[in-house]
Amino acid sequence: MPIQSSQSLVLARPRRLSPWAGVLAAALVLAACSQEKSQVPAGMGGVGRPEVGVVTLHPQSVAITAELPGRTAASLIAEVRPQVDGIIKQRLFQEGVEVVAGQPLYLIDPASYQAAYDSAVAAQQKAEAAVPTAQAKFDRYSGLLKQNVVSKQDYDGAAATLAQARADVASAKASVETAKISLDRTSITAPIAGRIDKSTLTPGALVTANQETVLTTIRSLDPINVDVTQSSTNLLNPQAVALVERIGMDNVFVHLDTYHMNIEEKGMGNGIITARDHLKYIHLSESDRGTPGEGNCHWDETFATLAAIDFKGGLAMESFINMDPLLAFGLSVWRPVADSETVVMGNGLPFLRNKARQYGLIK
Repeated sequence: MPIQSSQSLVLARPRRLSPWAGVLAAALVLAACSQEKSQVPAGMGGVGRPEVGVVTLHPQSVAITAELPGRTAASLIAEVRPQVDGIIKQRLFQEGVEVVAGQPLYLIDPASYQAAYDSAVAAQQKAEAAVPTAQAKFDRYSGLLKQNVVSKQDYDGAAATLAQARADVASAKASVETAKISLDRTSITAPIAGRIDKSTLTPGALVTANQETVLTTIRSLDPINVDVTQSSTNLLNPQAVALVERIGMDNVFVHLDTYHMNIEEKGMGNGIITARDHLKYIHLSESDRGTPGEGNCHWDETFATLAAIDFKGGLAMESFINMDPLLAFGLSVWRPVADSETVVMGNGLPFLRNKARQYGLIK
């Protein structure tokens, strides 16, 4: 069975031509008469000349407005956490005020990290001091090798010693950079500008790198976002109604589907009330497309609203049953549906008929 959208325009059976067709034909006839009139010989006079009114049609956009609930939200949110272990020594900000990016917020005791940094610097200096000696030895052996005074093995040893000294310098520089990063991270700074929350910890607290507990949170409110909630049904139904009204023909109307309404609407009656003047057809489908009455569609609200607007259109049950596994796989049918057509016709159809009778829609 085809799956229908909860918002669509349905073209019903053909009807007689619109009165506009007659107006257009009359306009063409009058235009022809006008041309013939211009060819009437002189002296015939203008007795009985009709007066024709002309209306020029221009397309224009129509704005559709709606009042929706909204909630303000920060454009940026940053949770501040420590990146090194240690004891919080100071809190450097006032809670609830605006802070700028890079502003110091907390100071973790830097003593051990300062010592590690100093040690790394010393190791780098030691490594760099060994390079000149290794370089001089290599240069000396290079000259002696040409004179066959030293062996090739001694020369290779000098070359290896120089390479090792240079590698030690590179390694020591990396250690210094790592120690400096850790030392810098003892000063926790604001990652973004914004309003800062209260601090969850006080000076003296022990913190660990990347802990789950945030120290504080910063929210950027300039610019600020406004989250507005509107279901797709609420968005499309007014547009469908507006299009129906602009077409202005009896055989163009709105069709709703309770399956989609149950997902997208805050209440089943919202879409029905929006489309009430142009609503002529409804698919009655359960929340899982299975047997009506065995899901969580709000059927009482649906039928009560239909009764309230004095609905006279068509009601059609739509349900899915278990299919061939290969066919189901190809159609990506993942939700549970009705067990068989017998269950749908034996349970679902009577359920819907009883609801319709309960609210006076059928006898």
